[in-house]
Amino acid sequence: MTKAPQDQPSRDLVLGLLFFGTICALVYATVVLTGFSLAEKTILHARFANASGLKVGDAVLVGGHQSGSVGSVSYLADEASDRRIAVDLEFDFPLEVRRDYRLLISEFTMLGG
Repeated sequence: MTKAPQDQPSRDLVLGLLFFGTICALVYATVVLTGFSLAEKTILHARFANASGLKVGDAVLVGGHQSGSVGSVSYLADEASDRRIAVDLEFDFPLEVRRDYRLLISEFTMLGG
């Protein structure tokens, strides 16, 4: 038993919509989950004595709100002991840094991060 030829175009249309809908959903999920953005990020270079398990991709909070992420963490053996950990913080928006600001590395959850 074969289907009538007029059913073929509607089936192709549904299959095409399903295919492109799936591709769009995957692209959307990738952008949302990775935080991908074409906008230029503000980078702040900071130095610490101890990294406390900090790693690339960890969240950066400003006033308790996630405002960016850690771009890089490196150890500088030639620096003074209170400045050996160099961290680049990438912010999603321009950040106004004032003289008396304090930057802290702390655990975000009980499991780290």
